[in-house]
Amino acid sequence: MCEEVTYYLDNILKPKLKSCGADEEFINYTLTVIERQMYSALKHINDGEFFNTLSLIVSEEAPFYQPDAPAEVKSFVVLTVRNSPFESFQSKDYKKAGLTKPLSDSEVIKITSEAVKYFSCRDLKSLSVKNCENDIYETLSLKYPTAWNALKNLACSPANICDFQPFTLPVNIKMPVEEIKELNNNIDVKKDGFDETVEPLLAERINYSVTNEVPFFVDSFKFLSRNPKLLLSVIEELLAKGTTFATCNYYLSNEHAERRKNVIKAAHNEKEFRKHLTNLNGISPAHRKILIGIRDDLNGNR
Repeated sequence: MCEEVTYYLDNILKPKLKSCGADEEFINYTLTVIERQMYSALKHINDGEFFNTLSLIVSEEAPFYQPDAPAEVKSFVVLTVRNSPFESFQSKDYKKAGLTKPLSDSEVIKITSEAVKYFSCRDLKSLSVKNCENDIYETLSLKYPTAWNALKNLACSPANICDFQPFTLPVNIKMPVEEIKELNNNIDVKKDGFDETVEPLLAERINYSVTNEVPFFVDSFKFLSRNPKLLLSVIEELLAKGTTFATCNYYLSNEHAERRKNVIKAAHNEKEFRKHLTNLNGISPAHRKILIGIRDDLNGNR
């Protein structure tokens, strides 16, 4: 056990969620997931290659969190607190958390800022844990090796563009999205950003990209999902089948990856998303082509 994690969950986050009027059962569920994710992250906090890879998937948000704090602290908070069932508290599925209305943006920022402030006063690297019975991040890195390989190579590259050895999956392996869809046959359409359900529209988009060999694009990683399992499973599906995955900041394939020179903050709404498509600063020609193509499609120019 890590006393610092226990104290934060029991004495800072739990009372705050209670004061918002959340359901006790849902609070406990949320804290259980966050605790698991915190211990999983702390197991790898001193493994630069692994933690840098984790940090990449929150790099369109974490650097912009307040207050000022070391980069690993902000990444840790987004990975473990923000990207959790906490998402339900400010989604259209807020009633699931027992709320009468969703939390406002300012309330969410207050909670995440408290987490950043708390952990910035601790030395995260000294909180490293050797054993983690249910290490979610290591499990996902092994289950979705094609996605992890691309993310790892880009995260650890000193350059903004890198080529690497493609990962080859065993023949006849069941693809991850197909596997998840089978589990979701009788589940309602996803209502918040942490739900791992594969919505029909998402499944159609993946199939379209793979069938027509066109890039799959979202504004940022969080726009696809805040759930690391769903995020990595979709990237795995696309890259393993030879399709490109791209955001406004990143371009991933099974043997080549690129990042924008200066990462821009994930969009909060459609207006910001459209603005991002006009920002071509610091991106490579291949990435630029995708953004221009998406922009032209939205504007009806082709």
